[in-house]
Amino acid sequence: MPAKVAGTSLKKFTKQCVGFFDKIDHTLNKPVKHQISNILEGPLRPPKIITSHLLSEAPFLHLSRHASRSNLIVYLYRDETDRLFSSIKQVLSRNICHLRCGVDHHAINNNGTHCIVNEDNFVVKALFNKFKEIGWGNTEIMTCNFYKSIEENLPNMVFIHYKQVDKLMKVLAKHNCPHLLNKNFNLNFGSEKKQIFLRVKNNVTVPVEDWLDGKGHLLEWAMGLTREGYCQAKTRNMEDRLFSCRDQILQVRG
Repeated sequence: MPAKVAGTSLKKFTKQCVGFFDKIDHTLNKPVKHQISNILEGPLRPPKIITSHLLSEAPFLHLSRHASRSNLIVYLYRDETDRLFSSIKQVLSRNICHLRCGVDHHAINNNGTHCIVNEDNFVVKALFNKFKEIGWGNTEIMTCNFYKSIEENLPNMVFIHYKQVDKLMKVLAKHNCPHLLNKNFNLNFGSEKKQIFLRVKNNVTVPVEDWLDGKGHLLEWAMGLTREGYCQAKTRNMEDRLFSCRDQILQVRG
């Protein structure tokens, strides 16, 4: 799954459900020899659930090629524009406003309730560099190779809209850790009380929500997110079928 699709909530659930999690977090992004070490050289009964963000297409290609019929691959999906907006807010609030992005500290005014960031510094340092969650999106994963691997290997796989993650966790809990059935794992980092503003031309400050509302429709084009080899038509076709399902769950079929 890409960043900003409720993955942190699902990883917290996985840790409490099956344990043995710290060593396998992000394990799908590591070299194969590390996966073997962490999984096969671990406990006699490895965890039945592995939850990981994906940072590129490579981990999925390896997984879809080698997964057995008994393995179920669940890909949490979120519309890329919506995902990008959420990632921008998180990078601003959790990184830039805490001086973790290389933005000149003179370009940031931060107090207990507000954080104001110069627009030009944010655009250059974070957006164009696709800093952290901003760049960890579907466009890095759902490439033409991604779809080719699905067609060639036909893995046991479903796409699930990220807003259905609570239902997913309940199903997983029912079969693996029933003591967690009534526990809430919804972690919303976007709910922080501090307000984020961008300082635009003429020294005017606007809330980040207004900035996204005004310029958001141009961001993917300006950033060149839809890179060559993305196969956007196939993603849009999958998205249409996913959103047409009442439960927003789409099974991969041949």
